[in-house]
Amino acid sequence: MKINFYARLFLTLSLIISLNLIGSAQTASVSEGCAPLEVQFTPPAGQPSFFWTFQTGATSTLESPSNIFINPGTYEVEFRNTQDGPVIGTVTIQVYPEPVIDLVTDTTEGCTPLLINFTADIDLAAGLEINEYEWVFGDGEVGPSASQVSHTYTNAGTFSPSLGIETNIESCNTTAIFTDLISVSTVEGVNFVTSPFPATACEPPLEVTFFNFTQDEGYTFEWNLGDGTTFNGYTPPAHIYDELGT
Repeated sequence: MKINFYARLFLTLSLIISLNLIGSAQTASVSEGCAPLEVQFTPPAGQPSFFWTFQTGATSTLESPSNIFINPGTYEVEFRNTQDGPVIGTVTIQVYPEPVIDLVTDTTEGCTPLLINFTADIDLAAGLEINEYEWVFGDGEVGPSASQVSHTYTNAGTFSPSLGIETNIESCNTTAIFTDLISVSTVEGVNFVTSPFPATACEPPLEVTFFNFTQDEGYTFEWNLGDGTTFNGYTPPAHIYDELGT
């Protein structure tokens, strides 16, 4: 009877130890992230040998291997003691595609000061959330954390704005740079004179002739002659001011 008792006690303790070892499940350094995602695996305690199947075509016999998941998808990583042994446990790894950032602008070129409205256009996988936007306009200025922002370029030049996003999963944070997207110009030497100069008189009417010295490089010219009269063209014809005023 004593032998049976100790035998049963030994078997019971062995079973408890085995269950505890199995219950100490295999783990992964991260369970989700964006491709390419590197994950390190740890086996249950007390295992005599190791065989990992990553469901990517790759396997490993290392105790704590790492694997890089290149393609988005859901992977059930299996742990065995040997290649043909039973599955001791699995770890689920969720791999998302990296967010794709694009910009929508109302214009990309013009003369200073140039106001541009930016809208973030982001392709984001389900399960990902944007916590913060990081705008850099390429001229030394940064913007607020919002999906829509406006910025005025005050200097001429070519600028490369960028947009970064911070998500709820660190490996999915990304930044896109839009090289030479914004072109800002300025018209040099805008100038005209009048005849007579100065264009003054004691009483109306005063006839004034205009001479435009601005280089005509394909620009459109719009004149406001100050008394409600307008003219579209390089140089307006002589104009008569027939009321008192400035």
